[in-house]
Formats: sequence, C-alpha cells, structure tokens
Amino acid sequence: MYPHEENERIFRQVIETGEPYTTFAKPFEYPDQPGLGVTYWDWNLQPLKDNEGEIEGLLLSLIDVTVKEKTLKDYTRLATAIENAMEGILIFNKGRKIIYVNPSFLKSSGFTKEELIGANITLLRSDLHDDQFHSEIFDSISQGKVWKGPYKRQRKDRSYYDVDMTIFPLRDGAGNVSEYVIIERDVTDELKLQQRIRQIQKMEALGTLAAGVAHDFNNILMPIIVNTEMALWDVSKNSSAHEYLRLSLDAAERGRDLVKQIIAFSRPSFQETNPIQIGPIVEETIQLLKSTLPSNIRISQSIEDGAAFILADPTQIHQVLLNLFSNAVHAMRKKGGELRVELSKVQLDEPEMKKYPGLKFEKCLKLRVCDTGFGIPEENIERIFDPFFTTKSRGEGSGMGLSVVHGIIKSSGGDIEVHSEEGKGTTFDILIPLIEERRFEKSLIENEIPRGNERILLVDDEEFVLKSLGFALRRLGYEITGKKGGREALKTFKAQPEAFDLVITDQIMPELSGMELSKKILQIRPNIPIIICTGFSDKIDKEKVKKTGIRKVVLKPFKMREIAQIIRRTLEK
Repeated sequence: MYPHEENERIFRQVIETGEPYTTFAKPFEYPDQPGLGVTYWDWNLQPLKDNEGEIEGLLLSLIDVTVKEKTLKDYTRLATAIENAMEGILIFNKGRKIIYVNPSFLKSSGFTKEELIGANITLLRSDLHDDQFHSEIFDSISQGKVWKGPYKRQRKDRSYYDVDMTIFPLRDGAGNVSEYVIIERDVTDELKLQQRIRQIQKMEALGTLAAGVAHDFNNILMPIIVNTEMALWDVSKNSSAHEYLRLSLDAAERGRDLVKQIIAFSRPSFQETNPIQIGPIVEETIQLLKSTLPSNIRISQSIEDGAAFILADPTQIHQVLLNLFSNAVHAMRKKGGELRVELSKVQLDEPEMKKYPGLKFEKCLKLRVCDTGFGIPEENIERIFDPFFTTKSRGEGSGMGLSVVHGIIKSSGGDIEVHSEEGKGTTFDILIPLIEERRFEKSLIENEIPRGNERILLVDDEEFVLKSLGFALRRLGYEITGKKGGREALKTFKAQPEAFDLVITDQIMPELSGMELSKKILQIRPNIPIIICTGFSDKIDKEKVKKTGIRKVVLKPFKMREIAQIIRRTLEK
C-alpha cells in the first residue's frame, strides 16, 4: 500500500540470504497523511521455510514504538539542554546526597564531578550564611514549597561568588517528593555593574547638591577676597594690619581651593580643558614623590612611549596623581611596600565597555596605580568616592581627595574602578578617552595688575558682590555702572547701548540669567564684548558661550589680578 524503496530492499535481502532482519525504532512517514508526522516501528522480519528449506513466505512483526521513541528523544533533548545550560543545576535526594551536577555548576564552584556525586549537600554550604538561614531553606522545601533568593556561594578555593538561586522539589508518580533541584545563575558581574550604576547615580545627586553649595560659597568668598585685596593696597606692608589682612586673604584662598575641589567633584559641564599628554605629568609627579618617599617604600613605573593625547586640565590631572599617590603611600607607611604606576593605550572590547558604563569611546589611555598596603575593607568600597568620607585619623585627611579624583575623571569623559583586598593592597584603574593631537596656546600670566579707563556695565544680583567688585574696578581706573539683576541691567543698556565698552555679568540670577541677558544685549549691539562670571553652573559650556558671542567665562571667586588681565585681553581683542 505504501511502496518504499528501502523496505523493498530489506524484503529482498531476507529472501536472498534467508536470514531474519530485526531493527528498532525505524522511522516512517505516511506520504498521504503528512499530519501524522514521523512514526517509529520495531521490525522483526522472519523467512518462512518449507520442509526443503525453501522460502515460501515472510512473516513481518511490527510494534508501534512512536510514543516511547518520542519520549526518549524528548528526554535526550532535555538532558542535552541541562548539560549545556549556562545556569548551574544540581539535584540531591531526600537523604541530602548529591546525585547530579551539570558542567556549569562544576565550572563556577571549582569542584569536580567525582568530588560532588554522592557527597552531602552540606559540602556546598557557605560560611557567609548561618545555620538558621540554611534551616529555613530546608524547612521550606521539605514542605514542598519553592525557595528563591540571593545566595553567597563558596567555591572550592573558599572564595565567594553571588548567585540567584531557586530550589524546588521533584515528585514521583504518586505525588511524593523524591528529590530536590537547585538552579542558580551567577550574578556576580551583574551585581558589580548595578553597584557601579548606583554609585554613579549617587555621585550625580551629590554633585547637584555640591553645585548649589559651590555657587553660594563662591558669592560669599568673592567680596571677602576683593575687599581684603583692596585693604592690603591701603596699608603699609610693615604694619600689623597688613599681616592680619594677609592671613585673612590666605584663609579665603584656601576656601576658594576647597570650592574648586567641590566643583571638580560635581563634574561641571564647563571647564578649561586642552589636548595634553599626561605621560610627562606622570613622570614629573613620580620624581616629585620620590624625594619624599620613606626608605621602606619603593616605586616602579611603566610608561608607554608614543604620543597619546587626552582632553583634560593638566593641573587637575596632577591633582589626581597626587591624591592617588599620597593615599598609596599612606597605606604602606607602616610596613612599607611597592607603589606601581602604569600608563598605556588600550582598545576596549564590548565586554570591557560594559564594565565601564561611564565610557563612550573604545580607545582610551589607561592609568593604573597599585600599592601593596593594608587594602580597603569591603564595607568601605562603595563609600570611598563620597565627599568627606575618610578612614584616616583626625588631621590626616579631609575626605575630599578621592571624591575630587572621581569628579575630575568623570568630567574628562573617563571612568575609574577600584580593586582592593584587605592585607594585600589596592589598585585604581583609570580610563580616559584618547583624542587626536591638536595644537593649543598657553595663556601667559602677567605680573602687573593692568588698568584702564573704559566704561563697564557690571551686573550681579548679590549687593555685596556688586559693591565690592565695583569699588575694586573703579580703583583700577574704570568707569563702573552697577546694576542689581538682569532686568534692570537690560533696561539701562537699551536706553544707552553705546554708553558701554564692556559688560560683566553674573550667570545665575533670578528672572534673567547671565546667558539670557547676554543674548538680548547682543541682539541690540552684536559687537559689545561680554564677560560672564559664575560660581557654578551646569547650564553653561564652551559651545553655548561660543555660539552666543560671549567673549569669556570666568569662575568666581577670582583675584583682582586675574579679572584685570581678562578685562584687558577682552577689550584689546
């Protein structure tokens, strides 16, 4: 009924040889009933012989084994999937003896199959979880329930890794629990990535808070610095008043430096950066460090040759190096050790890019700073970049060092990672995107305070800043018109657009910001030079300034020599 070439061959074979033919699970597909799919048959084809031994017929016995064969194939397919699964799978019986482990579990745990099969499941119990925790798990699954949760798995070498674990009971045909299955997924890398993302989010939130602090503090320091400088001009250098004022100015400048650290931590969008090679900066900082190192600390370096440019502020990079080096030396001050500094160009692949969510480019400059000191406790790792967090004794550190390092690196488009183990040391890996070489000019700072007689429209919403800076600029010979706030300044400028040679305005003001005021002024008189002063603003950057037509952005608080030089350069252009 179903002619089949192979079947015919089998029949002829039995007739010709006189030998029976037996085969198992022989597949067959009905040509006129494709919906039935493949069926499987056990064949037993026997020759029927007469008294003379001649074949007079054939006896075919067929047994339909389709259900059994498909079940076997399903089982084989399932077993192959379990053996090749990325998740670790383990089965143990009611006597808590391990009866199966898949290759993924063996790879993660470090045990061999021979070590685990037949062993008690307690062999894999982690020291980081107490007896009560394990008892609760077994109580739950003994009641036929599924247990699911995080677990700190312990490897054969006693190290730890994080897994997302599920344990559930297997039941026999009668519905009784016979065995238990553990399925677990290694989530160590995922948790580290989540930790880094949380750290980034936390730093961004702290940066927003620091931005407001920096702006307000700079406005407070501005009149202190300016008025103290003017007072110093009026008193004799030999008088005690001069010394008192000098000390006050030094204290105000220390406050200004602290604000700069806060701003670096806050990752402002506006910063003075240029294409630089940091290899020479690293070598110079190492040479500076060597002269102060204790005799029990040695330093080694591996600085890759060849031009490698990044977009950064050289002073800030120097600050990063000093902070990392000083922390490393502090960690080795008692027992000594080695400080290793490495600088190299790297090309990151896709898995490495995922480790550094802050990076946008594959080609980077990698700076590694390693020490063999006492290491950082695990509970402190997440906090080391927090501002004002320190484990040093009182007077040994402010807690701003690493937060500043973090802010500088992030503002340069880079990322930073720390690895540490108590008693073995700490390694900081810093990655900063590479750029193509570009030429740039360095500003020359003149020693003398330049003066002038031009007409300046001075705008600030803080009365004491407006008055202090106005007094100082008048002493330098300028004709000053001071206005409190952007709307009042705009009204004055509209009335007499040609009455001013320069506009100096604060950025953050109510109703009308410095940028908004500048745009309106430039619409009236496109060629008027404008300088914006800002304590901190995440809404201002070089590109916006350039497109607007503003000549210069100055970070407050500044000393009179600085603003005087900027005014002259702006006017002379």
